[in-house]
Amino acid sequence: MIRKIFTIIGLIAAIGLCSYLYSTPCGCKSDNPATTPAVAAPAPIPPKAVYKPAGPEIEEYRAKGLPMVLDFGRGWCKPCKAMAPDLEALHTELTGKVLVRFNDLEKEKELAMQHRIQMMPTQVYLDGTGKEVFRHAGYASKADMLAKMKELGFL
Repeated sequence: MIRKIFTIIGLIAAIGLCSYLYSTPCGCKSDNPATTPAVAAPAPIPPKAVYKPAGPEIEEYRAKGLPMVLDFGRGWCKPCKAMAPDLEALHTELTGKVLVRFNDLEKEKELAMQHRIQMMPTQVYLDGTGKEVFRHAGYASKADMLAKMKELGFL
C-alpha cells in the first residue's frame, strides 16, 4: 500500500518536473518575453445543446408522413459519443426529409420502453406511418445509416 502511495507521489512529482522543464525551450524559467514561448488563449467552451423532448418532433414528422431514424444511447457511452458527430451531420443534412435524432435513455425512458430498447446504441428506423421497419444495435457510421436509409426507400 505504501509502495503505491510513493509511486503515485513520484508520478505527480515527475509531471510537475516535466511541466517545469518544458516551460521554455531551454528548460529554465525566464521573464524575458523574447525567450518565453507565446501561449495561445484557450478556445472558448461551446455552449451545451439545450435538451428538447422527442415527442413534439416525432409527432411533427409522423403527421407529415416522413420517416425517422431514432438513435438511443447515453452521453457517456463510447460508441454513442463516436456516433454523435455523424448523427448531428445527418440531422442537419436531412432536416425536413428524414428525422435523425439522438435520444438519451435517461431523458427519454418512456420512448425507449415503447421501442423496447435493450442495448445502446440502438438505431430504430421508422417509416412515414411510425412503423418500425429496421433496427440496428451497436455503432453505425454515417455511411452505414445513409446506405440503410436508401435501401429502405427513405431517400
